[in-house]
Amino acid sequence: MTFENLKLYEIFRLDLHLPDNRAMEAMVAMDDFFSLKITEATKDMATKTELQSTKNELKTEIEAVKHEVQAVKHEVQIINTKLEHMNHNMNTNMATKRELAEVEARVTKSIYMVGLGQLLVVIISVLTILKYAGVIK
Repeated sequence: MTFENLKLYEIFRLDLHLPDNRAMEAMVAMDDFFSLKITEATKDMATKTELQSTKNELKTEIEAVKHEVQAVKHEVQIINTKLEHMNHNMNTNMATKRELAEVEARVTKSIYMVGLGQLLVVIISVLTILKYAGVIK
């Protein structure tokens, strides 16, 4: 019997004036009742070993997730670098397209000017021939 059980027994026997056997039965009944309640309340609780095991499993899983996150982070950095290069290339291509458009405009203007010059040369040549032939005075 524990100290608490003895105190409870004494309360039943002396303060409540129960006979010894009834005080003992009441004390045993209460002890059984509360023992059962404590057992029911603690049966679903994890033991220290179970908690330690769960802790170790969680640590392992967390480390695995950390490694996966680092791998994904590295992949994202690679993709970001590729995107930056693509953006740079696109900007370069756009600048090149602008330059090509400017060159095309200059070439078109030059072709027009050359065609106009050729037309003038042909007209002057025809007029000169006609003047020497005496058709034009």
